[in-house]
Amino acid sequence: MQQLIINITNESKARSLINFLKQLDFIRIEKVSNEKQLLEFQSEISESFKDLKEQNVSSWKNKKLTLKNA
Repeated sequence: MQQLIINITNESKARSLINFLKQLDFIRIEKVSNEKQLLEFQSEISESFKDLKEQNVSSWKNKKLTLKNA
């Protein structure tokens, strides 16, 4: 599967293109909210910091990670 990101500046033309693409059986269109992606990323970062603070980490190639001011 290949994914492409197309930024279209004209909303009317974008709708026309999407309507055309929906007619093709080999294309699946998913609308992704930028806000949703950002919230998921923030959640993952918060969870990672929580694990680090609680020392729920393991060594990685004999290296140790220390957080300061976290």
